[in-house]
Amino acid sequence: AYVDQNLANAGSVGRLNFTLVHEAAHQILGMLYPEEYNPSAQPFICRLADERCTYPITDWVEWQTNVLTAYLLLPRELIDRYMDELGLGRQIKLLNKVFAPKEYALFSEMAKRLGVSKTALSIRLDNLGMIGRNDFSDPYAPIHIDADDFDTA
Repeated sequence: AYVDQNLANAGSVGRLNFTLVHEAAHQILGMLYPEEYNPSAQPFICRLADERCTYPITDWVEWQTNVLTAYLLLPRELIDRYMDELGLGRQIKLLNKVFAPKEYALFSEMAKRLGVSKTALSIRLDNLGMIGRNDFSDPYAPIHIDADDFDTA
């Protein structure tokens, strides 16, 4: 596997760390389950827009690798420690940079300290049930107004 060199930029440390551990997770799973991984296969490149899987899982190898990556990078015990240290308690009630800026700033600091992207941390916290409402991807979600909500007749 090859890692995109653009990830070495200072602003992409979290994505770089995720990618490196992701590739290591491929190796770990390959050693543990050699029948599922063909050693004579050509090298592969993992291309993900982000770590979130918002579509049906069709590539189980990538899904399993992403899950292992999350466990290796962000173990529950480490997350619990940082949540306590930063005063976030056991759950972030609302993850939203517009409507909960204080909590979002602490969440951002946590991602920085852990060396992961905010996207990866958001997904992991969500999967652990540690976010009440996750508006990370769309901070204006609470105020979206649908035209169908109004009777214009």
